[in-house]
Amino acid sequence: MRVNSTSNSPRQNVLTLAEQIRKNGGDPDIGFCSHETFTAIVNDLGTNVQYKDSGNAAIGVSGIEVRTSGGVVDMYPDPDCPANRMYVLTKNSWYLHHLNGFPQIVSTDGKVAQRQASIDGIEIRCRYYAQLVCKAPGHNGVAAV
Repeated sequence: MRVNSTSNSPRQNVLTLAEQIRKNGGDPDIGFCSHETFTAIVNDLGTNVQYKDSGNAAIGVSGIEVRTSGGVVDMYPDPDCPANRMYVLTKNSWYLHHLNGFPQIVSTDGKVAQRQASIDGIEIRCRYYAQLVCKAPGHNGVAAV
């Protein structure tokens, strides 16, 4: 799903995305945006803002709850999220696909471990081949901010 209405407030874009995702059969439950967009959503909610409890003793806010017609979406600020985009996602539509175990101990030479020459220890090499996969792209959305 895509919303390209930059004239809407960020909160309105979350509501629109969640509604479209719900119509498409998704269950939106998490969202990510830049810190500036996050602040705009908090200011737009005003006294109705519901902060998420991180469960850890920390300073600051880990996230907020945005109530939508598609359910509650937990929004989180992310410093790596582009300033002109926000994402509303369905968590259970994403998984990490991998080959041959995760991680895989390298034993192509017939050995799972090798003695180290200069110290009393062993060396084990691990690797993994993985790709983040979305099994339901229509259950996720992006909005221009």
